[in-house]
Amino acid sequence: MPPIPPLFSLPIEPSGKITCTQPSLKVYLLTFESPADNRLTPSFCGSFTLALDILAHRYPKGVVVTTSAIAKFYSNGLDYESAINTKDFFGNILYPFWHRLLTYPMPTIALINGHAFAGGLMTAMMHDYRIMNPHRGFLCVNELEFGAPLPAPMASIFRQKLSSPNTYRAMVLESKRFNALEALKEGIVDSLGGVNEVLSFSGEFKLMAKANSGVYGRLKQEMWRETVGFLATAKDDEKRMAQYVKDQRAREAEEKQKVEEWEMRIQLRFSSRSDVPSQTFLRAQQRQDIVHKTCFRVQRLRYGSRHVQDDAPFTLWKQGGSRFRNPTADEMSWIQQRYNARRVSVSTLDLIVYTDKPPKIVAFTDAFKLLSTAKRSDNLPHPLRQDEFPTAENRFEIIKQLQKEVDVRAIHFTPPLVIVEINVRTGRTYSSKSLPGKDGGLNIMYHESTEEYWKVNSQKTYERLIMPTTTINDQSDYLQDSPFQLSPGICLSSAYLTSNGVQTSRWRTTTSGVLLQNEAERRMTAAKHGFRESQEVYHPHPLGRRIGQMVGMQEDWDIALVRLDPSIPFTNTRYF
Repeated sequence: MPPIPPLFSLPIEPSGKITCTQPSLKVYLLTFESPADNRLTPSFCGSFTLALDILAHRYPKGVVVTTSAIAKFYSNGLDYESAINTKDFFGNILYPFWHRLLTYPMPTIALINGHAFAGGLMTAMMHDYRIMNPHRGFLCVNELEFGAPLPAPMASIFRQKLSSPNTYRAMVLESKRFNALEALKEGIVDSLGGVNEVLSFSGEFKLMAKANSGVYGRLKQEMWRETVGFLATAKDDEKRMAQYVKDQRAREAEEKQKVEEWEMRIQLRFSSRSDVPSQTFLRAQQRQDIVHKTCFRVQRLRYGSRHVQDDAPFTLWKQGGSRFRNPTADEMSWIQQRYNARRVSVSTLDLIVYTDKPPKIVAFTDAFKLLSTAKRSDNLPHPLRQDEFPTAENRFEIIKQLQKEVDVRAIHFTPPLVIVEINVRTGRTYSSKSLPGKDGGLNIMYHESTEEYWKVNSQKTYERLIMPTTTINDQSDYLQDSPFQLSPGICLSSAYLTSNGVQTSRWRTTTSGVLLQNEAERRMTAAKHGFRESQEVYHPHPLGRRIGQMVGMQEDWDIALVRLDPSIPFTNTRYF
């Protein structure tokens, strides 16, 4: 076919365009080209909508055919960065574009020349007919693979236009990739071919004359009333989805608690009675052994410590695998008897003992806030790294050395810190910088007060105004879901590499801190212990999205500085 002069052409920022030609009488071909893969950006949607408006108001009624000038792709779906960075992108840009296409007052045909994934396939589904290249391309709804829910308008178009629930299931719940023959068999497309087949198809069904009566668009609006309604009420749908997510998380937390209680009844042969109110419960990090008869208390957050006077006949630290394990049935029975427990609950991170007779001092805690210190620069003679937890011998030696210089009431080992509670009742005073400040790689902090360290500082912590989730080990993707931005306290991760640098299916998790900014330079703080093998940073896990790279660290404070990718939004104000 010789080149056809265009009727008009419209730009698509930054370097694309959409061109209208007329390969046959009353057949208008809109060919879009927005490198690299025709993503649905605001400019793409705006230029596409304007082209439809020009044809509707400046040219005789006929058939509108859309296709891509990029051979490999019809469209690869949304451009995530522009979607989250454009205010009301869905309600003001994408959904009005789809509404215009779905109710267009002329017949529309999507000539799918290559891959149509996610939003690209949804755009094709908004057309009246679909004709696909028999030799290239797949059709796929792959939201399942990258963890994105389908909002009502997106799900509705498939529910209304696919003829089989089995096809709908395979498309949404299996992310099946349909080639041309499979798509034809399942009724996703109406025919196979190229421009010539489109012209034959239009002539066979006399599509060029269908819009002449003036009701073609109104008929479609009623045919697809469900999808049209969802497209028109996008903001209400966003509110419904946000409420659904909130309710779902609450349900999951309740369901998880029921499962944990069932597991405990099985392990401890408890009765199923659950109506006894708990007067007191002890909450401990499962990453600690059971501690009691406290003289020197050890807080262990990551490395499986045992209290120096712990007489439990077992440890929950699995030395060979460098991780923690759940108690056995016999060990759970020991815990129950030791604490006169009415109930014991185990979850991924917690061991909870419900008892009316707790020990007098319980040194279990989840967090701490540093105080001002008086210390000197010389170190105690112990070759410990900042991420190394001292052995029992190390701990006794540290205590012995410190007692020569300070009246010790309690010591908390929380690498990279050693927190020393000073016994102020002896009346002994200490001059500035008179006490040891380090032990190997561990910083020594001093607490001088009549009140216990953890009790004082638990009162100084700030309550979060908004919690990301009530679920332990939050794996929510806050870039894919509301609020569509990162903030302090969300889950970060790095890949777990083998000794020869090969990435495995495992990963290490850590937590985001705050965003620091100096003019154009942005750095996010994070807990450094999550980055041992790899310096690449992901959210919420390596199967999710890479958000930046670790570029600096403060070893003593376990702080890493992460250079965020420019497209990643971050706010410090959401939770504090």
